[in-house]
Amino acid sequence: MKKYLKTIVYLAAALVSVACSSGGDNDPSSFKSESYNGVVSRGNTYEGIWMVNDVKAEAADVSINFYDTEVQGDALPSTATFFGFPFQAITDLVMPGATVSSIPNSIAIPMRYVGYSDNAFYLEFTPMYYSSMDPQNIYYQVILEDGKEIGLTIHLVTEKSSVILDSGSGTFSCIIPVDKILCSEGAGVIFKEIPFNPEMELKYTNTKRTKGSIVGN
Repeated sequence: MKKYLKTIVYLAAALVSVACSSGGDNDPSSFKSESYNGVVSRGNTYEGIWMVNDVKAEAADVSINFYDTEVQGDALPSTATFFGFPFQAITDLVMPGATVSSIPNSIAIPMRYVGYSDNAFYLEFTPMYYSSMDPQNIYYQVILEDGKEIGLTIHLVTEKSSVILDSGSGTFSCIIPVDKILCSEGAGVIFKEIPFNPEMELKYTNTKRTKGSIVGN
């Protein structure tokens, strides 16, 4: 059942890509799961915008390194590195009046290759990463209206994410669900959990590709 639901998510994402594409046949019925050979995208950077539950949020740049083959040896996996994340928009939803005070300089989230159609590559985010980072739990700090500073941890549901690299229009987009936020203070002691049902949805869509190119398939 889980595999069936994931297939539906990717087909829906493909339809969105069709609407945004500037050319080429991107029919989701032509989706292929077999490997495409070699490095497809290295050093692509984009400017774009985040949306939180379909509400426009912070602007951000993202850098993409995409390999469609298995990671071997010390090689890094495919990654999307975001220079900007919708921290304030998320905070406004869960703690109105609080102000973001400390955030990561960048957030690198690894990606797993899933397949491709005639005009796009399909991926999903994954919590697996070869470093001390935890890409599924994004930590930052906020100051409450009473002046108290606390930490918030956004828990990304990476197994329900979807990522599209459109090689025709040169666009990058992704959807990442969030199922909870953990509140902590002091030495990281969690004092509250804020669950989301339905899950909060973070969407990123680029407005311009500023560097690089994608090898067509």
